[in-house]
Amino acid sequence: MRSRSREINIFNMSLLDILSGALGAFCFLMLALFPYYKPSHLSAEDQKTYQDAEQMQRKIQQLEDALRRQSGAASAEMMQRMEQALEQAREQLAQTQQQLSRTRAEMEQAEQQAQNQGSGQKENPVMTIQDWWPSDEPRIDMYVQEAGATSNGQTAPAFDPTRSEGGFFPTTYLLGRPGSESWTLTYIVAGNYPVYYRFHNASDATGTVTIYADAQLNGREKDIPPVTLGPDHLWAQAGTVVVSQDGKMNVIPPGGS
Repeated sequence: MRSRSREINIFNMSLLDILSGALGAFCFLMLALFPYYKPSHLSAEDQKTYQDAEQMQRKIQQLEDALRRQSGAASAEMMQRMEQALEQAREQLAQTQQQLSRTRAEMEQAEQQAQNQGSGQKENPVMTIQDWWPSDEPRIDMYVQEAGATSNGQTAPAFDPTRSEGGFFPTTYLLGRPGSESWTLTYIVAGNYPVYYRFHNASDATGTVTIYADAQLNGREKDIPPVTLGPDHLWAQAGTVVVSQDGKMNVIPPGGS
């Protein structure tokens, strides 16, 4: 008798049924758990919005349950008030969901802009302002009021002759040594950069001292007008370094234009 040819087929209908059932169960679980998903990378404000949406959903569910329970015993006026409350809760939920959608869109847009800037961003220019005076004493402080603002809108403080000021942005580097001081600013935007000098201590003003300075940007150098400080002139503005949109630099003396 001729033997039968037996083939072993792994992917038969039984296996396909099992895989299809497992996929269906997975999809069902994802749909059931999706309302409880809370992204951990969102900010505190976005997480609060998610919590508000959850509260609105619970409130709607409670109102719907109350409507079902009171459908036979409640008066028409009470039913109308409950329906109005339910409608208001639904409107608030819709507004919260719209806010979440806008937040997601803004986050995606910000990430896209950051990626575009990262891929085609040019090297940030560096500006250095350095002053010097003939002797090691007295000690002179220089302050450069930086242009621009942080992400929350804060700007560099105005010059205060009663105290020493440091760099406002973390990308500013200060270097002081006897008879000289320099500011290196790597956060450069178009705008005005006023430059001020002051005695570190009023007791240092025992005589007059003339301070010289220059500013360097993109390989170009501009002299800042010299300033003389003394017992009757404890501080002064040396001038303003102006950076234009095209990266060019100019120095305006105090009171000039």
